[in-house]
Amino acid sequence: MGDAPNPFHSPPEAASEPASALGPNPHYRRNATVTLAVVPIVGFFFLYCLWSVIQNPRPEAAKYQDRHNLKQIALGLHVYHDTYSKLPPACVTDVNGKPLYSWRVLILPMVGEGALHKRFDLTQAWNSPVNLPLVRQMPDLFRSPNRHIDGATGQTPYQALVDETGSRTLIKYTTARSLVTVGDGTSNTAMLIANNQDPVCWTEPNDTDPAKFLRRFRPSEHEGEVAIAYGDGSAQGLEENLRIVLPAAMYANDGEVPPR
Repeated sequence: MGDAPNPFHSPPEAASEPASALGPNPHYRRNATVTLAVVPIVGFFFLYCLWSVIQNPRPEAAKYQDRHNLKQIALGLHVYHDTYSKLPPACVTDVNGKPLYSWRVLILPMVGEGALHKRFDLTQAWNSPVNLPLVRQMPDLFRSPNRHIDGATGQTPYQALVDETGSRTLIKYTTARSLVTVGDGTSNTAMLIANNQDPVCWTEPNDTDPAKFLRRFRPSEHEGEVAIAYGDGSAQGLEENLRIVLPAAMYANDGEVPPR
């Protein structure tokens, strides 16, 4: 009698066909090709979006940054006042009255830039051979979040409100002022502005005359808001109400109090 098959014994599996006979999986090859093509595109799109955000911050973010920077600059001015019992003049001059450099240079030690301040020759003008190279080392505090202002060349929108002829503003053109002489009160008197439409070199003694600014002001050119800082260090974004608030706030002792 022949051996009966064992019912519990599994029959041997059929030999698998050699992989070489099957060849590469066409679906896998197609999917891999698509993946290799898509990944760089997605990566490029992501980097483009990230770069766009960096170069074009959202309007609300830019407005917030303007107000924040103005507050920090105003704080530096207050530290200067605490040190010397007066605010700096907008324009430092030599003994002959020649303009040299801006108040922004004077407050460098008060905003954590003492090392940069020491590199300035304070006896020479901002555009002298020794001082001009320092223009490109503008502190981030003076750098605008708005893309059209080239911070790499030392341009800043953050300027003092300065009445160059009458010295009626909180910061005078060539002489210092003590805060105790501000009759309208520091919380009612504008001190700084983010003049994004007319940036200046940060070391140059060049600022914003408020009366001239109002005559040229077009709301559409300022993206709906102009940030100003008051003498007490507070900051406010002005929109259509700028023509009401700024005229009452721009002079230190005219008896006018702006609406807040």
